[in-house]
Parts: sequence; structure tokens; C-alpha cells
Amino acid sequence: MKKIITILLFAINLIAADVDNLNLDSISQSKLIELEALNKPISNLILAQAYEIGFPDKGIKQDIKKAIELYEKVYNVNKDPIAANKLGMYYFTKENQENKDYKSENYFLNGISEKDFEMNEFNTVMAGVVFYKKKDFKKAISQLEKYADNQEKVGNPTAEIYLAFIYNEMRNNNLATQYLTRACSNPKSTADILNYCEHNVDKEDLNKIVEELENLK
Repeated sequence: MKKIITILLFAINLIAADVDNLNLDSISQSKLIELEALNKPISNLILAQAYEIGFPDKGIKQDIKKAIELYEKVYNVNKDPIAANKLGMYYFTKENQENKDYKSENYFLNGISEKDFEMNEFNTVMAGVVFYKKKDFKKAISQLEKYADNQEKVGNPTAEIYLAFIYNEMRNNNLATQYLTRACSNPKSTADILNYCEHNVDKEDLNKIVEELENLK
């Protein structure tokens, strides 16, 4: 198998909050004013997403700074999983751009809730990605393994490919190969992951490893 050389951040699709059945696509400027007057965590979360996306045709300009301020407001009240994820992504991006430590992993970790199981996967995997980027492999593995392939269900492909990167850097070729194979053969893999696999994995080796893993089950 070819050596892993490039380090990529594979995007994780985020879900939008469905609050009181209010669809962000149907939000209006008058509704925005009503939400601002409420000044509640649930209304501020909707406001933050509206300003993050922007709806120019409805008189709502994109305002990332205002969106972040609102996400912070919500996060400080109840560590909302969506607000935590948005802030984690924002500060993780800043860490990579500015080479500064904004402790972005704390947002992801604090956003892991006992109730919001779907967001838990996003936040846990992203915490692992951050720890990987900061070379804290022990903590990264601890987070990523929670959603990698456990033979009982299909794992998170982002978790699997970052585990491959980690074990590659730790010079554990066996585990690096296993996780890379799982990511490359995962039916849930994104276009970015599949593109990486296509250019960095020999198909002959991949088919052989997949066959060996199937025989072990």
C-alpha cells in the first residue's frame, strides 16, 4: 500500500436545528426581528444560523461575526451541541490559519450531550481530529475509536481515516492499513475520502485486505 503523505481535513456535514418546526429557508426579516426580541438560547441559535448562512433576497445579510457572537451566547448558557460544534469548527479553522491554540477541542468535548446522539458523533470525531492535529495521539485515538468500525455496524469514515493517519505516524503499519482499508471501503465515505483513497491506495492491495478482513469476521 502506498505511503500516506497528505493530511486532509475531511468535511463533516452538519445538521441544522429544527426548532419549533421553523425552517431556515422560510425565515423572513420580520421573523428575525421577533427572534432577536426573544433573546432566548433557542431563538439565538436560529438567529446564529440565519446570520451564518445569510438570506440576501429576504434582507438578511450574511454576518459571520454576529453569528459567532450568538453561538457563543447560546454555548455559554447550556453548551448546546450545535453551538459547540459551530464554535469548535470556527476556532479549529483559526488555529490552522493563525497557528495559535484556541482550545477548539473543548468546544467539541463540551458539546457531547446525553441526549443529542446524532451531534455526539460529529463532536466526538471532530475532537479526535483536533487532538490528531495537535499530536496528542492518545486522546485522538480515544475519541475516534468510539465511532470507528466495530464490526457490529458501519463506522464513521472520517474517524477511520484519521485513525489510519495516526497509526501511520506511530509507525504501526498493520493498524494504519486496517483503518485506511475500512475508510476506503466504507459505503458512507465522502467524495474527499474516496478521492484520497483512489490516489493513495493500490486497488490490488485494497481488495486483498478487504478479503482478509471479511475472513476474520
